[in-house]
Amino acid sequence: MHFKKRSNTFLGFALLVITLLTLGCQMFKPIEVTKVVGFKVAESKGFGVTLETKLELVNPNRGTIRITSADIEVWMEGQVLGKLILPEEFTLSPNTPEVISCHMDIPLTVLISSGKNMMRKLKSGSFQVQLKGSVKAHYRLFKKHIDIDTKHLVEL
Repeated sequence: MHFKKRSNTFLGFALLVITLLTLGCQMFKPIEVTKVVGFKVAESKGFGVTLETKLELVNPNRGTIRITSADIEVWMEGQVLGKLILPEEFTLSPNTPEVISCHMDIPLTVLISSGKNMMRKLKSGSFQVQLKGSVKAHYRLFKKHIDIDTKHLVEL
């Protein structure tokens, strides 16, 4: 009788371990940035400019992903404009496009060094930006580190 109880406990533990390992090894698809929806000046300060933008994101996985932090740089014409600041924490439902509001601080030094080129791009009404960086997320029971490197045309 005592042997049977120990055997059931071992079997339950083994099933739990196999289940966790299977979930951890599932194919995880990275989050897709499908669209960058414009930039607008939110605030102009003596040391730079704060731009607001919106990103359309899609979670191609079967489960909900909770984004806990992000470190993403915005590039234009081979120059870093600034860091994209996302909401502190948000969730992405599976296979549903979601628009996330975020902002970016562009230092005065970057505005001065890229001034004429950047103004020409902004006046044209559209320009291409590249988002490079990483996102930390929780997917099911696991923490994931997702790299982002994508280019998008921004229409003003």
